Amino acid sequence: MAQDTKEFKGEMDDLKRDFDTLRADFSKLAQHLTQRAQERFSDSASVAGRLAQDARERAQELARDAHAQIEERPGATAALAFGVGLALGLLLTRGRR
Repeated sequence: MAQDTKEFKGEMDDLKRDFDTLRADFSKLAQHLTQRAQERFSDSASVAGRLAQDARERAQELARDAHAQIEERPGATAALAFGVGLALGLLLTRGRR
């Protein structure tokens, strides 16, 4: 019986060491996954920032081009605006009939 108790205690000690090793492995895995997630988030934020900057620059460029066109051809711009307004007005009033 004393031998069985000694064997049981030895097996329990082995099991405790195995659980400690498993806990340490899971801790390392969690740290690694957390680090990878932070890296991915940082990369995504950088890409989003660059895309936003590109879009902002493109919008500013389009606004400058539109302003230049309006200054170069004020009569044509006014006629175009009138035509678009007229077309929208006709489309909207036809929907009410």
